[in-house]
Amino acid sequence: MNITGELTESTCLINGGSSPAVQNVTLPTLSKSSLTNPGAWSGRVPVNFELSNCSVGLSGATATFEQGPNISADGNMKNLATTNAASNVEVQLLDKNATPINLAVDTVSTPITNSAGDLQFYVQYFSKDGNASAGQVTSQVEFSMSYN
Repeated sequence: MNITGELTESTCLINGGSSPAVQNVTLPTLSKSSLTNPGAWSGRVPVNFELSNCSVGLSGATATFEQGPNISADGNMKNLATTNAASNVEVQLLDKNATPINLAVDTVSTPITNSAGDLQFYVQYFSKDGNASAGQVTSQVEFSMSYN
């Protein structure tokens, strides 16, 4: 095993600040009827992470999602609400083309040009089996950035 690496003074600022960058996303309040059918989704909201002041020479950035107990077997975020939790609903992350991301295996990359880049996502309610019940929905996902 040959291992190489590099530590730099800084990589990129995320949303104008240093890591960790926290983005709070509020999904719209909707009727449970929008998640009646299996595979239904609703309430899509855009989420953007702006990369700036990137080190000279960087050409790309890749987000790798951290696996944990809040990621479902199908790669969505489980509903973590502990009070009055909605059932049969997950939170789904999509890439900039609105393609669902499997958080258990997928990564998302973006080019860096002129020391800047942009990671664009969407977040939405998703019901794999349908028949979501009314209640609270709370979730989270963490990701690490690597640069090349």
